[in-house]
Amino acid sequence: MVRYLFYTIGDLTYQSPLVKVTNFRFIQFCDQEARAAFRQLLCESTVRIDSLAKKLGACVERARPYYEARMKAKEVIKNNNVK
Repeated sequence: MVRYLFYTIGDLTYQSPLVKVTNFRFIQFCDQEARAAFRQLLCESTVRIDSLAKKLGACVERARPYYEARMKAKEVIKNNNVK
């Protein structure tokens, strides 16, 4: 009886038989695939964020102090509630 391991990276689903001899190589392969998918996703996200920042321009810079102050206030409230 052959057992299979199914794993998904992005939209792709892979199937591999579990064999003790190739188990380590398979894990390395999965690790490499996951790292490649993460790098691709990170690159695409960076490009998208940069394009949105260029599109919005000054709006982002004007709104930044408000959101930074809001995050600091939230942190202060959280720290006061913990004590």
